[in-house]
Amino acid sequence: MVYTFLKILIRITLQFTYRRVEIVGREKIPKDKPVIFVSNHPSAYLEPIILATWIIRPLSFLINGSYWKVNKVFAWFLDQIHGIPIFKSEEGYNTIRDNEQTFQNCVDHIMKNKLLIIFAEGSNNQVRRLRPIKKGFAHIAFKAIEQHPDADIQIIPVGFCYSDPNIMRGDTSIIIGDPIAAQSYLSDGDNTVSFAKKLLDETRLVFEDLLPQITKEEEDQFEMLMHKQAAFGKSFTTQWKEAEEMLANGAEVDTTPIASHAKMLWEQNLSFADIVKSQQLTFWHKVVLVLGFIPAYVGKLLHYIPLQYSHTLTRKLIKRNEFYLSLRVAIVMFTMVILYTIVDLVSWFAFGTFWPPLILAGFGLFAIFYFDLFRIWKARKYQDLI
Repeated sequence: MVYTFLKILIRITLQFTYRRVEIVGREKIPKDKPVIFVSNHPSAYLEPIILATWIIRPLSFLINGSYWKVNKVFAWFLDQIHGIPIFKSEEGYNTIRDNEQTFQNCVDHIMKNKLLIIFAEGSNNQVRRLRPIKKGFAHIAFKAIEQHPDADIQIIPVGFCYSDPNIMRGDTSIIIGDPIAAQSYLSDGDNTVSFAKKLLDETRLVFEDLLPQITKEEEDQFEMLMHKQAAFGKSFTTQWKEAEEMLANGAEVDTTPIASHAKMLWEQNLSFADIVKSQQLTFWHKVVLVLGFIPAYVGKLLHYIPLQYSHTLTRKLIKRNEFYLSLRVAIVMFTMVILYTIVDLVSWFAFGTFWPPLILAGFGLFAIFYFDLFRIWKARKYQDLI
């Protein structure tokens, strides 16, 4: 019940957080087989949240085991959202023993037809390429096959790529890869190590179509090329794939703005893609900007506390950029719930109607549309950066 309620609430919140969420390949997820998603991990918590809210079957994911020790209520909540505790190896022998139970819990979950997501890189980092992946997911698959020899365990790589992971109203691309039948990589006499090596090699091959295939040295070149492909109506997946192809064909671009202006643009809630789009503004875009000014600012003012408070509080709390948008989404969601609950109660008891919150929502939706366009218009003064 808690999981379903939060899934609906978060789905609504994410629709406002992102301008576009593209999920490619959902039809590849088998409906009646045990599934382990293997994902990259560019943000703190967004990957499991996004995937869980855009697929039907329950999704389980690993969470730092120390959170279960906060208090009983919080531990109950983590259980309700299908969290599975995992412990850091540096914490000692008991931790290693606890993680054996973690692997068993993972096996039990997938055998109950629940989906499981594993972040194979082992940590979060805001890079667009796949970092070296670890063998934990292969260990889980091996354990599941040992206990259930007839189970057709499916390993499904998933690539997450964000237009800008630190900006509200950006785009995100989620590509689900072709399933890998784990059983077919297990030969007679294989142990966990030999099985894991074969499975990791195949998983890396599938990831070649899911994420940009770039080196660390090519990151800034790719970043600028990717933003230069931005256009009204173009999907973000198409955008980054075009940039990848251009880079592979030897295209070069000045990367100075990435180093010198990225932070400044972030503080303005702008991206280099917004600057590119600002060159494409039409007469009708400008008409909307003029005529929609008053209703949009009314909508912004009515929702000012949740939106501004979320940004201010998040900036104070985070120490790493990877946590910025994850935490801000959570704060926006809960403050919006409080705002609309208060408006609903006042509307009903004072006026006997729910029209005021509906009107409030209408102004808010228009404000989102308007300020997406306004942000691009504002970016026009930075056009010399590209």
